[in-house]
Amino acid sequence: MRWWQQLIFLGLAILPFVCALVLPGPTTTRERVLRLLRFPVFWISLFFLAYIIIGALNYSWDYVSYPDRGTWKMVRLPAEDYIAWLPQGVRTPFDKMSPWRVVILVGSGLLLACSVWVGMTRRRALHLVIGIVAMNAFLVALLVILQELSDTKLIYWHYTPVNPHFAGPFHYRNHGVAYLYLGLAAAYGAVFLHWRRMREEALTSSPAPLFMFFAFVILMAIFMAGSRGGIVFSALVSGMAALVFLKTVITSGRQGFIALAVVGASLALGFYFAWPMLQRALPELSKRWSQTEKSFDTLKENEGVADQRILLTQATMEMWRDRPWLGWGAGSYRFIFPKYQIRYNYLYYSINSIRFYLKSQGKRPLRHQGIYYAHNDWAQSLAEYGIIGVGLLCLSLGYWAFLALRHLSDFSGEVFMLYSGAGALFLHSLFDFPFWNPPVLFLFVVLLAMAGTQITLPAQRRQSHA
Repeated sequence: MRWWQQLIFLGLAILPFVCALVLPGPTTTRERVLRLLRFPVFWISLFFLAYIIIGALNYSWDYVSYPDRGTWKMVRLPAEDYIAWLPQGVRTPFDKMSPWRVVILVGSGLLLACSVWVGMTRRRALHLVIGIVAMNAFLVALLVILQELSDTKLIYWHYTPVNPHFAGPFHYRNHGVAYLYLGLAAAYGAVFLHWRRMREEALTSSPAPLFMFFAFVILMAIFMAGSRGGIVFSALVSGMAALVFLKTVITSGRQGFIALAVVGASLALGFYFAWPMLQRALPELSKRWSQTEKSFDTLKENEGVADQRILLTQATMEMWRDRPWLGWGAGSYRFIFPKYQIRYNYLYYSINSIRFYLKSQGKRPLRHQGIYYAHNDWAQSLAEYGIIGVGLLCLSLGYWAFLALRHLSDFSGEVFMLYSGAGALFLHSLFDFPFWNPPVLFLFVVLLAMAGTQITLPAQRRQSHA
């Protein structure tokens, strides 16, 4: 999430995009350029990028720092310095957060989506990438498990995390498990893909069991990471996989019921051997679920101590209502939100300092806390981009939903799982900020692009044969 890493991401995203357009393949460069120009997400995302850039250039708030005091403030510019009816933004330090950082993130995601859409015109390439995504998530899961078993406080046993609750290479465990359950969806998709190929092509062997093993290890890592959201949404993805599996079992006759027995026995055996390791995560999980129950009990009893994330969403919606159509500008949240944060004691001061303050009867000082994200990506998007900007985002996501409905007859198990993983992250973003983590955002984009490409390939072949 550092600025220089995001520049590297952009460079890595440009490379496959250029290769997808110019390298020799089953289609010509001209045909691929035309396919790109007919891609609605390409144009919608370009409009969204233009929307952000206009706000970045037409800024109405300026960041002023006081190095000698270690403080800063936002200064409103005179009305004659910007155009009021155009999107507005903030001018802030690039290394902290700025509209240009958002341009880099959105641009990198767009390049990746276009690379998949334009460059992967064969099923074999798509199947290879689904397998690579699943294997990558498996390797991240192994790292999570090994770090948990070793009780290390360092990422890769070397780097000090900015958050003590990290997962694998991710400083924030909720981002780590979000990446993992997206990879879990790809692993399930690879299982169904190779199982179907084995039945259709009468193959004697298949890598489906290997990907099932990957999925099992990923589930173990999510459980051991101790993230409540990760467990809930990985369970959702696994539930969708179970439905697809049962449908396949019923329609596959005797072979399907043999597969059901083998998978059931394998899972039982796997959990038997994994249980000693999983028990290590139970105390932490029990503690966190108890905290969640206490938060809801407090809300019901109206004791005045609401869940902080609920207050965050409430304050963020107040921020949005002050600029409903155009928003405050991309990357503006952490700089503008303090004027709304101060209205809530349980947001302005850290929860722990309030508890110590109350226990000490006012003798312990209250500590201010900085809030960078709303823990609700869609509320924060409304505050930053307004209705118009979020409308463009919804149009982009809506295109993938439109493809799913239009090509419903061509749905397969792997496509359903890719959509399920993306859908789980969409729901997760209502309670956290996974889209602000670049690897999670990019994997979400790639899953949608792979699902959309896979589902349209049969129709393209039918047209070419007609």
